[in-house]
This record gives sequence, C-alpha cells and structure tokens, in this order.
Amino acid sequence: MRFFHTAGRRRNIPLLFLFLAGFVAGVFLMNVGKKTLLENTGFLDEYSLYQMKYMSVESNVFFVYVLRKRLGTMGVILLLASTYLGLAVLYAYSMWLGASLGMLLTASIIRYGLKGIFLLLTAAFPHYILYVPVWIMMFCSARELYASGGISGRGGGGRDKGQEIRRRAVVFLTMAGIVTVGAWLESYINPGLVTGLLKIF
Repeated sequence: MRFFHTAGRRRNIPLLFLFLAGFVAGVFLMNVGKKTLLENTGFLDEYSLYQMKYMSVESNVFFVYVLRKRLGTMGVILLLASTYLGLAVLYAYSMWLGASLGMLLTASIIRYGLKGIFLLLTAAFPHYILYVPVWIMMFCSARELYASGGISGRGGGGRDKGQEIRRRAVVFLTMAGIVTVGAWLESYINPGLVTGLLKIF
C-alpha cells in the first residue's frame, strides 16, 4: 500500500498533462475507429438531434438525476482518494475526462463541421462554468487527502484532527453547493438553450 504513496511523491505527474494526453488519445481513437465508433452507431447523428429537438424535459426529475450523479461522482473520487488507490484513481479519471472530451469534440466536428463546435459549447453552457472550477477544487482536495493518508489525516500548519476535519467539511460543502447550482442550470436552463439551437441547426 505504501508503494502508491511513495510513487506519488516521486512521480507527481500533473493532472492537466494527463487530461491533455487523454484528450489527444480520444481524438486519435475517434479518427482511427470512426467507422466503428461513429458510422455504425447513432452517436450524434441527425436522428438523435431530431429527437432532442422535440423532446420534453421534466426539469424536476432531471435535476434530481443530475445532482445525484454529480455529487455521487465527487463523493466517490474523494472517498477513493483517501485510500492507497487514490493516486491511480485521480490519474485514471483525469485521462478519462480528457479522452471523453476529445472523442466528443472529434465526433461533433466529423458529423457537423464548425456547427458541431457550437453544438458542444451550447450543450456545456452555462453549467460547466461552475463544474470546471469544482473539478479543479475536487482534484486538489483529493490529492491533499491522498498525501495526508485519509480523511482524518493530520493537516499542515499545526492543525489538529478536529480543525482539519472541519476545514475539509467546509471545502466539501462549498463544492457541493456549487455543484447544486450547476445541476440546476444544467436541468432548467441548458435544455432550452440546446433545443433552441437545434431548431436553427
């Protein structure tokens, strides 16, 4: 178990580098395997967009679903970060986020050209304005948890366990509050923006 902590101290790979590496890998995979991943599937095809254009979103139900998904992901990442697998989880999640974005962007451009970029930007607005800073906070908190050896690990600056737990609780509640606002925007504001774009797409 200590191997992961030792490896983490010796090889402190920047998460942004892994995200970019994943992004490049996603772009490459989508271009190389577009026949399998794109042409033989309904991923972002015109029929899918047609369904999205005329679908009716139950915002209250969607909000609960999105909130549970976002908070659940954040909770799992932070929980695993307090274990010996924490560093591997952070590295894998960073690359997965980059690869997902790379594949999605490439697929949109292959299908619709420049319009595909506008489609993605609209689909990500305005909630990702809040999600991206929260992801950065989450990764920083997770790395701190991993370095300290757990949720109740002693912090720096002479703080005792009680102070450290309270500080981390405040950070988590702050992130949870921002995610809640982001989930509300994603559920109540974004669907109208996407359907509005699709009507002129």
